[in-house]
Amino acid sequence: MTIAINDLQEEFDENDSEIETVARESIGDAVFHILGYFEIDIDCETAIGERDW
Repeated sequence: MTIAINDLQEEFDENDSEIETVARESIGDAVFHILGYFEIDIDCETAIGERDW
């Protein structure tokens, strides 16, 4: 998922745009809730650690 979003960031860059702060926070929040729902014992920052956004 993180790598797919990284690929989207490249598309944003090509169009002189970026993933805004609110979107970044929303993605992080969603990952946090998904990890909790599935009881995955990993820190959210670790889960999205390969992000480039």
